[in-house]
Amino acid sequence: MSLAPVMASVTDSPTSSVMQGDVGIKPSSLPNLFEWWSMGFNGSWTTATGANTWTGRIAGTVLAQATGARQPPVVADAAGLTVLDFDSASQHFMEATGLNLDLADDGTLFIVGRHKATPTASGRFVGLTATSNDANGLLLAAPASGSALIGFGATATLNITSSASFGTAPIVACVAFGGGAGELAYVDPATGLITRQVDAAVGAAASPITRVNVGRQDSNINFLNGQLRDVAIYPRRLSTLEIDGVLEYLAAPRRSV
Repeated sequence: MSLAPVMASVTDSPTSSVMQGDVGIKPSSLPNLFEWWSMGFNGSWTTATGANTWTGRIAGTVLAQATGARQPPVVADAAGLTVLDFDSASQHFMEATGLNLDLADDGTLFIVGRHKATPTASGRFVGLTATSNDANGLLLAAPASGSALIGFGATATLNITSSASFGTAPIVACVAFGGGAGELAYVDPATGLITRQVDAAVGAAASPITRVNVGRQDSNINFLNGQLRDVAIYPRRLSTLEIDGVLEYLAAPRRSV
């Protein structure tokens, strides 16, 4: 997924201080990072038919898929970057279970991915859940039609649809809640600017989060027709400057992990 240069929408957004050549804020440089799955981290996945495990680089949390026909292939995108390729018709997905993640009061979820075609059905990039309905946790998804992005969370009281349409452009985005409000923030594919939309109606997420699904809704529906490169989860609401910095970092096509 080729990524255009990103300019933050605030003048005091953080710039590089992590490694030469990086920009923004590396996710692991901020406190309370629960997990960061990244296809840029060589050796973090194992393959059979496709990827049967994807191991997080912070706590070693494993997203797994034992059934060969449902394993997303590891491919190079148009920019030569390594990604997981999810096919909705093949019902590809991966899941981590047995977690104990407290998102009762606040949380932040980042993804880097894209649609392979303009969605004609709902598809989940990532869903965090304590029940069979991941809208009770925190998620990023494609709507039922069109190429916008939806952020849900906090027992479904946070429900924000992006004003931008992504088509098959890269999606670098996050959904966050806490402190009396929720937001969906993303790199606008048309301008390269970080855009945020706020929803004041935010409750509490079902907690603890016990499962993470990538590529589908937890109840085995809404399969993704798209690609994923990164997923990062914090059990706290990041500040505006932190969110902008991480988005800027994740939007860089070539960066360290």
